[in-house]
Amino acid sequence: MEESLGTRLLRQIKEVCEIAGIKTEEYARISRKRIDVLSLDREIGKEKGSLGDRVFALAEREDPGAVLADVTVQAVLTRIRNLEASLGECAEEIATLRESARARATEIRRKYEAERSASWSPEGATSSPETAASGSAPAGAREGTALESPPPAAPQARAAEKAPDGEAIP
Repeated sequence: MEESLGTRLLRQIKEVCEIAGIKTEEYARISRKRIDVLSLDREIGKEKGSLGDRVFALAEREDPGAVLADVTVQAVLTRIRNLEASLGECAEEIATLRESARARATEIRRKYEAERSASWSPEGATSSPETAASGSAPAGAREGTALESPPPAAPQARAAEKAPDGEAIP
């Protein structure tokens, strides 16, 4: 059974809207994580500044060799290490969010590709049921031309196509 232009258009609009929703959600979540990263960077900068102040104060004393043994210096170093670990976790979460969004978008594309493949038929490509029943071509149709075109080739199939000069078509 041939699919009408309106039905195809509606399906394509739904597909685009679903993918746009996924991308919007991805960008919002990643933006929140980037704000967290900026906050962590700022905290690390403050901690390093306080560490520098403490090290300078200890260096001004009589025994500058005991800087790393100072309890305050050790506490600040621990906080900096913890903040840097949190920074690494944020980077991993951003990568996970991106991969998750890509997987969801790919699944939606596959779903709609399957619907397109299932609804397209070669017999219906040249005439619609209404035209076949009435025996006349719709207004504006030329003889010998297909009203419907076959579904686009899959990306893997397109990769195998060659241009006239022998180069692969992207």
